[in-house]
Amino acid sequence: MVDSDDPVAELRSRAAALGMSVSAYLLSEQADGGPKPPIAETLRKAAKDGRREDVTTDEIVDIIRLGRESR
Repeated sequence: MVDSDDPVAELRSRAAALGMSVSAYLLSEQADGGPKPPIAETLRKAAKDGRREDVTTDEIVDIIRLGRESR
């Protein structure tokens, strides 16, 4: 697993996963409109950051209201 705090290692890992050099990977990402993390990476980060999937709409609205009131 690559340390996501090291952007160079992350780029090398992504390029290697696609069988590309880092330069070729960056050029292809630029042509595609920018880098997009693989779905597995996104899901891993979401699970790691402790977010809940069972948040209700009412809870979200309450959080937004609290944020607005604190300004």
